[in-house]
Amino acid sequence: MIHFKAVNIGFALFLISAQALAAATYYVAPGGDDANPGTIELPWATISQAVGSVAPGDAVILRDGVYGPEGSTGFPVWITQPGSPNAWIVLKAEHKGGAVLDCQSGANPQSGANPQSGANPQSGANPQTEANPQTGCNGYIYLDSGTAYWVFQDLVIRHGLGFGISSNSTPAAHDILVRGCRFEYIGQRPNDSVYGAAGVYAGAGSSNFTFDGNVFHDIGRTSGLHPFNDHGLYLHAAGVSIVNNIFYAPISGWGIQTAEGFSGLIAHNTFAFPMRNTGGHIILWGTNPQVTIRNNIFFNPAGAIAINSYSLSAGGCAVDHNIVTGGSPGSAPGCSFSYNSQADAGLVNAVTAPYDFHLRPGSPAIAAGAPMLSVTTDFDGAKRLPGVSPDAGAYIFPAAMAPVAVLH
Repeated sequence: MIHFKAVNIGFALFLISAQALAAATYYVAPGGDDANPGTIELPWATISQAVGSVAPGDAVILRDGVYGPEGSTGFPVWITQPGSPNAWIVLKAEHKGGAVLDCQSGANPQSGANPQSGANPQSGANPQTEANPQTGCNGYIYLDSGTAYWVFQDLVIRHGLGFGISSNSTPAAHDILVRGCRFEYIGQRPNDSVYGAAGVYAGAGSSNFTFDGNVFHDIGRTSGLHPFNDHGLYLHAAGVSIVNNIFYAPISGWGIQTAEGFSGLIAHNTFAFPMRNTGGHIILWGTNPQVTIRNNIFFNPAGAIAINSYSLSAGGCAVDHNIVTGGSPGSAPGCSFSYNSQADAGLVNAVTAPYDFHLRPGSPAIAAGAPMLSVTTDFDGAKRLPGVSPDAGAYIFPAAMAPVAVLH
């Protein structure tokens, strides 16, 4: 039996920060020049230049601004080189949300670049789809064979024809941390293809992906024959940790779709509003050797159920200590459901944008969760106290800082 890899997010980030002190730091800025040395005074202009120049332990800092598709109709940022277990490579915004990786901005419809050669499309997702010139690029970051021990942090990734980040080569990428990012307006077009769009897609063989403190919204086709195939996270990967994230509608399919080969932990996330699907915020599909869905908030899911499934074969599946507003936990063959509650989650503002999914005083999500030693912080980075029943959802109560409204 395959078991998910429990990741202590706080410890992992400490190690990454500590090793980065002894490595090189490079800078990229919209007004830079790729002939520059990549210093803070003389930054590079393109992210592709940066990721092609790094070594294990290096960090690339993106200064504030909008980064366009760099003349590519495929994936402008194509990664092949690995970090190492003790020397991860970091690609991060200088200020959270300040670096926008935008497939539409400055699109070059004349570019014929096709960086998809060698990719191995899996059922339900096809990063080789021909790009729409009006969109610019198919997705922004592609994790090719050899990609491992990378951190993507505090970025905004938007307007991809099909993806924000995709991992779909053989051998597949592994040991990837996506933290504090925002995935939005992806796959927003009429399209009849059976192949789906996703904020992040991880194909067969991908492993040890961690998603911590990200936001997913406005993902999927606006019309077409198969809108339910578009998701926030679409994952075949094994050993996945999905913690402290926010998924809110509109998303054409589900916030999370697990697929053949998935195993992992889905904990302390907040899902909000009806997705454009047949029911639920999460759908479990195919052979999933091990799945734990714990301490989440599901607010007003479509079909009044939180969890849905399709042709599921679960080797070990537990759904527990979740709060469901406006529905029931749902059901899935092979999954045990226990200690879930149906109640108003008591969110600060889930009525009008900008939303605020912090907890109000008296929320039934407070102290409703099961202790989890591997999840040490919340969406804001505030510490979850060990040894006590944690608050369900992405945020602890009270808020660790004055809420910043970024959920439009």
